Amino acid sequence: MFRLIFGYQHDYSSFFWYNSSMTKKLSKIISLLSSLAFFAIVSVWYLHDNSLPILGQEQSEVGAEAVFMDVGQGDAALILTPSGKKILVDGGDGKAVLERMAAHMKWNDNMIDIMILSHPHADHLVGQIHVMDKYEVGKIYYTGVVHSSPDFTEWLTKIRDLNLEMELVEQPKSIDLGSDGRIDFLFPYSSLNGKEVTNINNSSLVFKYTYGEVSYLFTGDIELETEEKMLTYPEWLAADVLKVSHHGSDTSTSQPWLEAVMPSYAVISVGADNSFGHPSQRVISRLERLGTQVLRTDQSGDIDVFTNGREIMVK
Repeated sequence: MFRLIFGYQHDYSSFFWYNSSMTKKLSKIISLLSSLAFFAIVSVWYLHDNSLPILGQEQSEVGAEAVFMDVGQGDAALILTPSGKKILVDGGDGKAVLERMAAHMKWNDNMIDIMILSHPHADHLVGQIHVMDKYEVGKIYYTGVVHSSPDFTEWLTKIRDLNLEMELVEQPKSIDLGSDGRIDFLFPYSSLNGKEVTNINNSSLVFKYTYGEVSYLFTGDIELETEEKMLTYPEWLAADVLKVSHHGSDTSTSQPWLEAVMPSYAVISVGADNSFGHPSQRVISRLERLGTQVLRTDQSGDIDVFTNGREIMVK
């Protein structure tokens, strides 16, 4: 009886040992398959997230974009070309531009290839001083107009101390960026270098950035006087995207000017609840009557206008 009972106990133990062994093997196999599945999911997510080509997926469309950054009551825009060049236009009045640039550039990218100053008012240039503290700057374009403000003196001193390359824009000219498009400086018509002017806004450097068939017109803070001068060459002004001058003030953006530009999109860089009453409702009404879509940084934050050279997409 003892042997019989012992025998059954032995067989019963063997049975459980066998099943326990199989369970462990199955657990290892399941664990291995789970790990492989997890790795595959993470790999696909990583490749997709970094815009790398994976089987059955097309690469993201190549193009250029202009990011009109929300820096409050000021102007700052970042042009990103297809090859990765960065063009900074103005910089706002303070450090806000640094945070906004960081949101649109790679974390380890510390290069601004071209920096353009439209005119030496604080709400356009102070941010560029902070940019020069943090980023390498390849080349700077400005008009050379005289302005006695401490901010402009600091801007010039910073450039001198860093030994940065500067080029005056003294008349209309073009910069060929190759496959990245081109920049056409349209105004001033004659040299302002070393000259004092009554209204600094009207000395603003005006230029057009073109990629493929799409163009962006940057106007600084020009007012009606300069608009009238530029209407001498209306064929230069046509653009798909207009950076509205002087934060949408009614001192600018006349009906004849808009009819020459005929923009599909108009971006107004303006601070929320600002004390100047910008933008003017009259300016907005002119744009809307023209069928132009109006975009405002005080309402939408950063405005990213992308083009593949044919169509335009607003983010």
